[in-house]
Amino acid sequence: MCSKPEKHGNRWRVVWTYRDARQRFYRDTFDEAMLAYVYIEALRDQIVQTDAALLSGAYRDSSLVQAEVQRQATAVRIATTFGALAEAHIDKRAGKAKPICPRTVNQYQWYLSTYLAEWAPLQVARINGQIIKAMADKLEFDQGRSGKVLGESTRYGVMGFALAVLKAAFEDGVITTDVGAEFRDINQGIRVTARELRRIRALERPEYDALVAFAPNQMARDMMDVLAFTGKRIAELLALQVKHVNLDRSADIVVKQQWGRVKGGPAKLAPCKAGSNRRIDITPKLVVLLSSYVEGRGQDEFVFTDSLGKPWSYANFMARCWNPMVKAARAAGVISSKPITPHDLRHSHASWLLSKGVPVEVVAKRLGHRRIEMTINTYREFLDDDRDNVRRALEG
Repeated sequence: MCSKPEKHGNRWRVVWTYRDARQRFYRDTFDEAMLAYVYIEALRDQIVQTDAALLSGAYRDSSLVQAEVQRQATAVRIATTFGALAEAHIDKRAGKAKPICPRTVNQYQWYLSTYLAEWAPLQVARINGQIIKAMADKLEFDQGRSGKVLGESTRYGVMGFALAVLKAAFEDGVITTDVGAEFRDINQGIRVTARELRRIRALERPEYDALVAFAPNQMARDMMDVLAFTGKRIAELLALQVKHVNLDRSADIVVKQQWGRVKGGPAKLAPCKAGSNRRIDITPKLVVLLSSYVEGRGQDEFVFTDSLGKPWSYANFMARCWNPMVKAARAAGVISSKPITPHDLRHSHASWLLSKGVPVEVVAKRLGHRRIEMTINTYREFLDDDRDNVRRALEG
């Protein structure tokens, strides 16, 4: 098989070998990555009669098959399926300087194999507005993994992914018309509806104190406190290592990795979500709390480990820490029966800060939001209503 396209300057190069009598190597370059992927598909489908093999090393220029490739370029573009373009789009996003996280890769692959399975074999050149509208209508009545009708967030995600693939195909010249343009604004409307319907759960401080009183052990209680008073995501907390904790005058935590999982593979350390690398200032209480976990330990050791000395997995954390605590708190009547997850402690952290008048840009930085609009849209209900201040200012 061919090598994956590699970027050289402003062009993309594919390296391969042709098994003729001279065992010659070839390279071909393209203006866009998508065209390079289309070319690879042509080789794999034997549109050009070659025996391609993975190559890493030297190569020699040759135009032996260039004429044939150019002659059949139109046929290749027409025959390209949505599924092939979608896989190429995922690979392209995952291979960027700031790649999407493994969880997002899994989500895209799930969309493609489940909700967009009917689109996968379609020739992308034949997808038109009617087909897109039919898919959007179908998603309104599809059922998700829970057996319930898909929510607005899932519908937005599926259609957003499909439209992004079609947009990339248009920009890279695989198709000649931006067939999804008129639907992108409609999909944004679905997104707005989803945000309006999705009510985050943020605990009041007394409610949080009552909840963590039922933590099964001291380490579980300490992990809850770090989540609630830093706003870290649970995957970021479980990946926290000693070298990321600064207890000197700076008193902060460095966030630069999280646990991720590629579909079908084991959990592994991965970069944080795009734009989420940050430093979080911590309180004196957390300095004292964390000192007992980091002092005298190696820099690469994990701060929180289970009884076997291994880093907590998400499943183990939920089974041994979170679920027993929530179950006991509900039995005692200190929290409601509404669903609650570790991510709600992150929401609680943001709500506590915003309700005390902390500037939204400061909160966005602590949470690792790449855009401040994300913070505003998510926590709008906790932002101060300044209408009275505006009236006073205008009245002099």
